Formats: sequence, C-alpha cells, structure tokens
Amino acid sequence: MVKVLIVEDSPLIREIIKSILAEDEDFQVIGEVESGEDAVEFVRKETPDIITMDVNLKGKDGFYATREIMAENPVPIVIMSTLFNPKNEEQVFEALEEGALAVCEKPKALGSPEFEDYSQRLRHELKLLSKVKRVRRKRKKEGKLRKFFKNHTEDIKKLKSVKLVVMGASTGGPQILKEIFTGLREDFNLPIVVVQHMVAGFLNSLVGWLNVEAKLNVKITDNGELLQGGTIYFAPDNFHLIVKPGLKAELVDIPPVHSCKPSISVLFDSVAKSFKNEVVAILLTGMGKDGAEELLKIKIRGGFTIAQDEESSVVYGMPRVAKELNAARLVASPKEIVDFLNNLAGEK
Repeated sequence: MVKVLIVEDSPLIREIIKSILAEDEDFQVIGEVESGEDAVEFVRKETPDIITMDVNLKGKDGFYATREIMAENPVPIVIMSTLFNPKNEEQVFEALEEGALAVCEKPKALGSPEFEDYSQRLRHELKLLSKVKRVRRKRKKEGKLRKFFKNHTEDIKKLKSVKLVVMGASTGGPQILKEIFTGLREDFNLPIVVVQHMVAGFLNSLVGWLNVEAKLNVKITDNGELLQGGTIYFAPDNFHLIVKPGLKAELVDIPPVHSCKPSISVLFDSVAKSFKNEVVAILLTGMGKDGAEELLKIKIRGGFTIAQDEESSVVYGMPRVAKELNAARLVASPKEIVDFLNNLAGEK
C-alpha cells in the first residue's frame, strides 16, 4: 500500500488527484492539507510514502514545505505544477534543489482526451518514486579523482583528443546538472550534449533556470545544428538526439527506448559509433537502465566514461547498472566530475 499526502490548496485539484489514485487499490490517501505549515506538521505526526506538493499554497509555499520536510523527516516529494506558469518556475527548481524528486504537470481536466493517459502515468510515477529512500547522507571524502589521475597517466593523455561531452540524467538530474554546470570554467571549450528525462513541457523552464545559473550558454538543440564549444545542448521533448561526425546534431522521431523519448541510450550509441576515443560520456542519477549498456559501448570503443557515485545520487539506478557492467572508467561525485571536466578543458 502506497500512503499518499496531498498538499494542494485547490479543492478541485485535490478531488481529481484522489479520484485518479482511487482507481488503483495500491494507493491510500492518508491526508490532504492546504498550506506549507500544515504539510510540515502532518509529516511530523504521520509517515506518508510519498507527497504530491503544489508550489503555491495558502500560507507558506511548497518550497518552504519541501525544505522543512527534507530537513526533518525526509519523504519522497513530487512537485505538482501548472505548465507554462512563469511565476512557478523558480520555486519548482528550488524545491528540486531542496530534495524533491521530480516535477509533474497538474492533473488534466476530467473528461479531457489526455486524462486517462495522464492518470496512468501519474500512478506509475508515484509508485516508482514512493520506493526511493530519502535520507541525508554524508558524502565520502573527495580523493578518488587525484588517485585516478595518478594511476591512469595513459588514459589522461588520450583525453587531449576529446571533441565532445555527453551526459544522461533522470530522476534527480536537474539539481545535479546545476551543480556541475555552475562549477564549470567560463572558458570551457567543448560542446556538452544532455538528455534529461523530464515530463514534457518543463524543459524550457529547466533550460531557462540553468541559463541564469551557469556560466556557459544553455539551449535546446535544433535539428541539423553544428555543435559549438562552450555551449550546453539539451535534447528536446519527444525527440531522440544523435550526434554525427563533424559535431552535427540530428533529431530522430523513432519509438521510445527504455520507455524514454529522448533516450540516453540513443545519444550514447550514436557517439560510440561516431567519436570512439573523442568523447567523454557521463551517466548521472536516475531510475532504470537507460544509457548503461551504451556507456559500456563507448568505453569499449575508447571513449572516456564516468558514472555518478551512490553517495551523491538522488536515485542510484542508471549509474548502478553502469557500474555493475563495468562500463565506467571513473565513478565520481558531482564535484569530482566538475574538477575532471575543468582539468579536461585546461588540457585543450
């Protein structure tokens, strides 16, 4: 049984969420509150398996509630936001930084053509995310990177030929990507291509948020675009992204891979074929196994591969599979990834 707390100040939205969850006997709504203060107080007394959290509430907002709950009694939190509402955007991503797991669009109107599909996706996501253990974990002491550089001199020499960096992330990705991108040098001179699993419609907000925070330019990739150094490119909603020789980006409209579109696997497979030892590939936090096998392909063909470590991962899914496949030459924290990339830029 998945015990759910609904934090939402609209009675109509609360009723719609309850009706969606009532279709599956595995869910039990154990509470509903309208303010951030009430949400914090509820979690002090009860232990939900997952919380759906509105951003704008009566009294204290969803950002406040997320911050307090994650500091006191960590629980998986899914931010529920209205698409294309600019006043929500900053708070949504602040809440993700404070430990919320994901962002979902608020429910579709009852009777709309998309309602049933939306309802199925929401129930599926809440079940998966309710199983994520949310704890404040101490990071291990940094030092793996220094040891790696000392023991892999020949590998480091090969990095001088790198033309491209690719990254894949899912649950927990936005906050980790911000940590990495804000740490990169202003003169970082390689193109970075990213696939981030995210509910369709929120990518523009993510890119806008990262553009404010990062030193490099961040954008959504155009079909046929020639990738430039010092720019971070995101795969757009509902298209796979591949990179061809000559650093040409191509958007591909084929079925989802690992239930994902865009898929990390599609991007990584394309660069394994086209760039061999001229690419650095990084697999970050997230559920599932998208990108893990293709990370191994990149390693086998001479590319340099990194998987995020367990201690810093919000969800240790994709990086765990990569580690089990021995696909990563380096397992690292976000800070170590930043140091690695900055060293790489300094070598160019």
